[in-house]
Amino acid sequence: MSKVKRIVQIFLLPLLVLPLNSFATSLLPLDISSLHQQSQDILVAESVSNSTKKETASGLIVTYSSFKVLNTLKGAAVQTYTIKQIGGKLPGDSGGLKVPGVPTFTVGERYVLFVPPASKTGFASPVGLMQGKFDITSDANTNTAMVSNGRDFGVLTQSLPSGTMPASVRNTIQTLPAASSANLAKRTKIPLHEFELLIRSLK
Repeated sequence: MSKVKRIVQIFLLPLLVLPLNSFATSLLPLDISSLHQQSQDILVAESVSNSTKKETASGLIVTYSSFKVLNTLKGAAVQTYTIKQIGGKLPGDSGGLKVPGVPTFTVGERYVLFVPPASKTGFASPVGLMQGKFDITSDANTNTAMVSNGRDFGVLTQSLPSGTMPASVRNTIQTLPAASSANLAKRTKIPLHEFELLIRSLK
């Protein structure tokens, strides 16, 4: 990579991301209420494909990630959904274009996605970038579907008055292990069905 190209990437990529999802805001920790408010669509979805290409008009490398929609928590109900993000790896390109914070998706995996309105050029990275991507995994002991974006659910929900949360969700949050570095991993996941109840309860 030439020195000039490297300088362009370092200084201009943040500006390219800015119209996609409010770059300054995406650097701040967002709670559940903020993620909900900034989202046009909130979906439970399964990744089905990722397609990367270089746009002729802009010269940018972009990736289209497509999903099968399993449940719609906010926005219009659809069966399939595609988001366009900056970056990706073209065939034969050993390095590709990686933009810090822009999430990637693994085909076959399930996610809860918080997606803002697309920009004029069609970009729509999740709200808060990685913060708006919740992985869905299965608990090894109970086989229960769990959701997590890696952050403490006690912190994610602390701005919500406990009385406004569904009773079962409130109980789940209140019974999380005590906040500590040792318990962090246990505080970052709650059952998917409780998370869906929580999101549907927000206005």
